Amino acid sequence: ERTRIGEMRQVALADGSVLTLDSDSAVDIAYNAHERRVILRNGRLMADVALDPAVEKRPFVVENRDGLATALGTRFIVVQAEHDSIVNVIESRVAVANHNNPVHSVTLQTGESVRFNQKHISYPKTIQPFATSWLQSRLVYQDEPLGQVIDDLARYHKGFLKISEDTDQLRFTGVLPTDDQEAALSILENALPVHIGRHTDWLTWISIRQPQQLDSQNQP
Repeated sequence: ERTRIGEMRQVALADGSVLTLDSDSAVDIAYNAHERRVILRNGRLMADVALDPAVEKRPFVVENRDGLATALGTRFIVVQAEHDSIVNVIESRVAVANHNNPVHSVTLQTGESVRFNQKHISYPKTIQPFATSWLQSRLVYQDEPLGQVIDDLARYHKGFLKISEDTDQLRFTGVLPTDDQEAALSILENALPVHIGRHTDWLTWISIRQPQQLDSQNQP
């Protein structure tokens, strides 16, 4: 199963579980007699896990590049980012293990979140506010580094969305729509001292706004 850029879709599975795939996401479904496995190839999903109707109750596992998230309850989110992965537990519990040490796992409770890669798992933290906002086609930020905001927006952007190094210190607080990229970029340009440069249909470059750009923006 795969979603296009800008598309969000629900996938009903044979056991009654439901996956919600975010924009530009891909999964393989690998159910067998022993387990219910979903392989996240790219992007982000939320799993609403149903009680297995099989006589021998099979574990529900989401696998990705970095490791495994095994449901011990009902609802959780798995994100595959550029350098690591994130699990957010919305309801009940989830056991998280990385590929290099699958025997050792960290069990997350409702409201907990963890980052992990193939070698390391961070200490669990409280889930970020608005972690499920993407399900309502919006991204909500509270003093978040601009680089992280742009990484998130890139999931919904057709073409390349790049940011210059001179914006490293900028942080953003606000709400961005995921279903209207021009509106999202306009909000950033109005909230921060940045210039949105559209060089081709496929390249958008975000950099610190220069004085001459500031003057032209303030002209009536």
